[in-house]
Amino acid sequence: LSETDLSVTSFAKPAAKAYGFEVGDRLLAINGIPVAHQDDFVYWLRVAMDRNISLKEPIVFTVFRGPLPQAAAAGPGAEADQEFEGTWEYEHKAGHGSRECTIRRHLDGALHFEQQLPTGEEVHGALNRTGASSMEGDLMLAGGQQYGLVRVRLGGSGAVVNFWPRAARSWGEDLHVQRRGHG
Repeated sequence: LSETDLSVTSFAKPAAKAYGFEVGDRLLAINGIPVAHQDDFVYWLRVAMDRNISLKEPIVFTVFRGPLPQAAAAGPGAEADQEFEGTWEYEHKAGHGSRECTIRRHLDGALHFEQQLPTGEEVHGALNRTGASSMEGDLMLAGGQQYGLVRVRLGGSGAVVNFWPRAARSWGEDLHVQRRGHG
């Protein structure tokens, strides 16, 4: 397991492969709790294993399995990725006006998500395709600390964006966004 991004690099025990893991899988969560660093992984795996032994609860891993952002941008799916690109806006539920997020292609060829949080902090991160009309990515704060995950799903006349902040236990509410100018 890679300590930098929690990607499966090889199998020390063949049993791990028998559970369905593949080289290249990136671990995102254990029992619904996001893990982004080796310390998170070790701690939450230990908690999950203890609960499995004492309470017979299953251990559920959420993994990202797919091409690297560069491969997605260079492959045949790059044209379809254009559907995600642009500035998207939504009305803030608390009545504080509209908010926006931007998805643009960076020099590395990957699509990147960018948004200013209500606190004024900026979050950003590369997106990876997770389905025909969905993408997910890790979001980082400007100082390099992990913020959490973002999920973008296209549908109808707009898209739905969800956040999973690092401190939360699940995905947040659906934010229905419209491409700017397509109200």
